[in-house]
Amino acid sequence: MKETGKYSFGIGDRFSHQGKAQLEVLMKTATELGIHITPVWNKSNREHNIVHSEPADTHAEADAAVKAMNYSGPYFVNADHINLSTVGRFIDHSDFFTLEVADYIGKRASDTDIEGFVEAHLQFCGHLEIPGIAGLDIAKLIYRRTFERREELCGPYATVIDIKPELLPAAEVVDSWDNLKFAETLRHVPGNPNYNPSFRQLIHVGYKVASELGVVYTDALKTNAGVIAGCVKENLYDRHISLLFRQ
Repeated sequence: MKETGKYSFGIGDRFSHQGKAQLEVLMKTATELGIHITPVWNKSNREHNIVHSEPADTHAEADAAVKAMNYSGPYFVNADHINLSTVGRFIDHSDFFTLEVADYIGKRASDTDIEGFVEAHLQFCGHLEIPGIAGLDIAKLIYRRTFERREELCGPYATVIDIKPELLPAAEVVDSWDNLKFAETLRHVPGNPNYNPSFRQLIHVGYKVASELGVVYTDALKTNAGVIAGCVKENLYDRHISLLFRQ
């Protein structure tokens, strides 16, 4: 059985454009912090269906990033959010598998199942210590179309999102925003008064709209790859990894 090492980090993006930037962050972590984190590329069956990709494409992205960055460490591809009805297409292209549990959130297991689980996993109990868009116009268009189709797009994620409709700005309001206002409303910075979790979640489930834009969207990803990569690196390293491991 393959093992990921002490630390692993789920990476990958729905359109397979930022694998190198994400891998670069993990390589930087090893160099600057002395922490070796195994990269694990993730993509769910739902995401593949929506953007019209295949599990083989995720593995190809991982291989290409590893080659481009001259990375010599272990890396893996995870079949994300799968069940018995969807796992087949992933088997030849994945190293391990994450089960879809969203349909069971909020549902109590039987007492017998709970007791059996606790008994079987007592050996693992212990104490853990851890040291230490391309284009504003395109982004506004995606929000407008997602807002118009919000019931459809939120449906598949109903068990894992918490969008308050009354906090969603009208598309006409968003059309008047500049880059800074849009970015501050979207980015997960809780102390920023412009940050709107409902707006962020709606954009998150709107990637189907982005996929429907086809080359308009993917060409914008390519044109702005450098800017996007900078945001990816900042998010992963400065706002996540470094906070976990710096003393």
